[in-house]
Amino acid sequence: MALEAFRLDGKAAIVTGASRGLGRAMALALAEAGADVVLAARAEAELAETARGVERLGRKALILPTDVTAYDQVEALVERAVQGLGRLDILVNNAGTAGVRPFAEMAPEEFRRTIEVNLVGVFNGCRAAAGRLIAQKSGKVINLASVLGAAGLPGYSAYSASKGGVIALTKALAVEWARFNIQVNAVAPGWFVTDMNSEAFADAKVRERLLRDVPLRRTGRVEEVGYSALTSRPGPLSSKCHVLSRQRRSTYIQVRLAPLAPSGAAVRAEGRSPEASAGLVWLATWPSTRCACRE
Repeated sequence: MALEAFRLDGKAAIVTGASRGLGRAMALALAEAGADVVLAARAEAELAETARGVERLGRKALILPTDVTAYDQVEALVERAVQGLGRLDILVNNAGTAGVRPFAEMAPEEFRRTIEVNLVGVFNGCRAAAGRLIAQKSGKVINLASVLGAAGLPGYSAYSASKGGVIALTKALAVEWARFNIQVNAVAPGWFVTDMNSEAFADAKVRERLLRDVPLRRTGRVEEVGYSALTSRPGPLSSKCHVLSRQRRSTYIQVRLAPLAPSGAAVRAEGRSPEASAGLVWLATWPSTRCACRE
């Protein structure tokens, strides 16, 4: 009965960066919960593979190749998504890029490119969907941040700057859109092996260094972060959490998802600084003083 609160039957979602990795995992998790999904990314062939996975779960999949740095393309994505599925309930701004380079060796163009994809891409998604979500007075926006948006690591200055911006943007939008019954959250993953970082994790020394502060001593699995998208979807649970958008004090809320049973585990939230823990996933929800929502 508790899991029924996570059902998304009749809902429609857009997931950017859905061609692989975390984006594909979130698209499949949303489909498994009953949502039809619009899949956006630049790699159309890989989007087709994600679409087949969505359809195997019995849901509709709409492929719309999109460059999230181009606002006109993102605007067209939202319009075509609504035309194709008849509605828009959930927006997942996941598309991103990452590079590791010492700051003193970084070209200005590389820094700007990272900001354009990771931060401006989130702005474009939110801005393109704003009119529709505000008009219907409902919606869920999930922005992909990172633990590195709250803590530094050598070589990740551009990435950290972009993800820190995503966190700040999410906090501001959560306050601004609360009166329209729109919940805006950020999921901040820890270490997950994806195509963007697989080369680094293939180095045993690098892998050991990156995982030494992770209690489980392993990377997360993409399906584990996929299910985190369900904690911010329309439904009874999120209705109980609407109070989070009515608190006057803004506090970072850290949610640690049990990694071995992500779809059935209780979600525990506690106000702690991001640096204080090395959990696999943080779900940042603003503004709030404390949350203890459970399934």
